[in-house]
Amino acid sequence: MIKPDITASFVVTLALLLGTGLTTRAQDDDLVDEDKPQAENMIRINRPLYTEDTFNQWVFGSSGGLSQGRKRIDASLNLLMGHLDRTCQLTTEQKQKLRLAGEGDLKRFLNRYEKARQRFQALRNDQNKLGEIFQEIQPLQHEIRVGLFGEGSIFFKTVNSTLDEDQNAKFEKLLRERRWFRYRAKINLVVASLDNAIGFSAEQRAQFVKLLTEETEAPLKFGQWDHFAVLYQASHLPEDKLKQIFDPVQWRVLQLQIRQAKAMAKLLEDGGFVTKPGKKNDAAAQAKIKPSLEATQ
Repeated sequence: MIKPDITASFVVTLALLLGTGLTTRAQDDDLVDEDKPQAENMIRINRPLYTEDTFNQWVFGSSGGLSQGRKRIDASLNLLMGHLDRTCQLTTEQKQKLRLAGEGDLKRFLNRYEKARQRFQALRNDQNKLGEIFQEIQPLQHEIRVGLFGEGSIFFKTVNSTLDEDQNAKFEKLLRERRWFRYRAKINLVVASLDNAIGFSAEQRAQFVKLLTEETEAPLKFGQWDHFAVLYQASHLPEDKLKQIFDPVQWRVLQLQIRQAKAMAKLLEDGGFVTKPGKKNDAAAQAKIKPSLEATQ
């Protein structure tokens, strides 16, 4: 079973951290010297299992702490503002409003970060409370992964209320293009992952990517289930078009992967990652931009 990269990484990291913590505790217990003052032994036993650097690495996915995390968020906002300005020719007043909105999203994130950090400080010495810590951290990880300024954010709502009709049309086109660009990248990742498991020729890979790109729809949103969302879209392709690309053994293995994705249909649909059967995801508008995207790559 091929699982989403972020989930697998998260589980492995947690397992390693738990193992490291248990080992550390066991070693500390062995180091306790009965001849030394009890207070000194208590200091050695009760030292924190996890530091604030550990917390920041869990949240932001890399070293550097909060300051580096903020820099990446600021860079993301600047990049988005640049795209918007080039596409919509923003006025000075619009730029100011959108900048304030983005800073509002950042402040909202930092408030949640601080709440989770305080919770971490209170529980970090208790192995049995790690699950509670990660319940606080996971939403922050998701925001960092997908970005703070998407649908539902103050920034996004301000864009819709600030841009005029012509600018909004340009903005919607930009969003569709970005979604398709990201979807194409996900398709390539999924096909590469399947290639490692099944073994495709270069021609098979190219044909599979071309078919998925031209005849499936981009997900409504992206997240930890991207791998299955792509295969779910593949499950709606005509079987003869898919089957002719692969040899019989490859096809049987691929079918297992596709069935697995179809079994997750309710999760993907209810989570808003894909459209339900019979509904279209702005297909006409997407069809118009596919050629322009291909022409630029």
